[in-house]
Amino acid sequence: VWAGPLRQGRVAVVLWNRGSSQSSITAKWEDIGLNSTAVVDVRDVWM
Repeated sequence: VWAGPLRQGRVAVVLWNRGSSQSSITAKWEDIGLNSTAVVDVRDVWM
């Protein structure tokens, strides 16, 4: 899990499974500086 700042107060988050099989990855919003009520856009850039 990686998170980094973008412009205008936005945050990029990367959840990357480097294994050869499917896996569940969890990131808590609070751990990356967002509150639990934050509205987010999510994209799967791999598929």
